Amino acid sequence: MIRKARMRYAWVAIAFVSCWLASTCPVAAQDGEEFGGTGFYLAALAAYSFENFDTDATGINVRNARGFDLRIGYRAHPNLAIEGSFQHYRDRELQPPGGPSVDLLSWGFWMNVKLYALTGRVQPYALIGPGVMHLDAGRSGLLRTSRDDNGFAPRGGLGFDAFITRNIAATLEASYVFTTFDIEDKDHIPVVLGLTYRF
Repeated sequence: MIRKARMRYAWVAIAFVSCWLASTCPVAAQDGEEFGGTGFYLAALAAYSFENFDTDATGINVRNARGFDLRIGYRAHPNLAIEGSFQHYRDRELQPPGGPSVDLLSWGFWMNVKLYALTGRVQPYALIGPGVMHLDAGRSGLLRTSRDDNGFAPRGGLGFDAFITRNIAATLEASYVFTTFDIEDKDHIPVVLGLTYRF
């Protein structure tokens, strides 16, 4: 319960920082034309996934995981972008009571719609998008997960781009991934940080 509360606070903190940076940026309106341009972009992001698995009935301890997030997108309008995202995690560990730990491999694809509140040097945004996830816990069957378990995994989140130059931005984002079907109750909260390059 404490861990889940901390994750919620971290997500709220990301939203607060995004809004604060945007509101205190004096050149946001002036820079809208320079930094809010349309076109394609690429992003390479380090990812850290906070688990929010439902393990109350099993007693299995689940570790958070490190990974990466690669994206390609198109800014169709200064306030709207559409992107494809691929996330991958290798080191999430499942630790059953009195048994050996098992590594859980996971990856997924998402199609995100991003809505930008501002178009200046600092650009807070909200995103939502459908996706699919794959989980593989080998042949262990822990948490009813074995090889080739797939499911629908929509996500929603908040973040911001802070432009260092006209083409390069630092990106920070937190989202919540809901899991369904064969991967039900494996929700998690990815936090990503990295660079976005706009062509």
